[in-house]
Amino acid sequence: MTALPEERRRLLRPAPPGAEVAASPMLATLSDRREFDDGRLFERKLDGVRLPAVREGGTVRLLSRTGQRLDAACREIVASLAAQECPDFTVDGEVAAFSGGVWA
Repeated sequence: MTALPEERRRLLRPAPPGAEVAASPMLATLSDRREFDDGRLFERKLDGVRLPAVREGGTVRLLSRTGQRLDAACREIVASLAAQECPDFTVDGEVAAFSGGVWA
């Protein structure tokens, strides 16, 4: 988090980890806009699969947007998240597959 500029860090708010947070992800909004003010944080959509993850008490759960468990489908992601030093967290990310540097 220290790599994030101070003005951006001030926009962050603490939240308890858990499925409640992961179950209500921010959904992408299609837009033709190319210019944004400094108060916005956004990322380019790669058309992958949204994959919220929750780690509580050493147990990692990967969830679909509808709350279905996806742990078995992405065991390497579960292992990577389980290896993190932070004991409890919730992350919301997107998984996209690349083959030879090309999105697949």
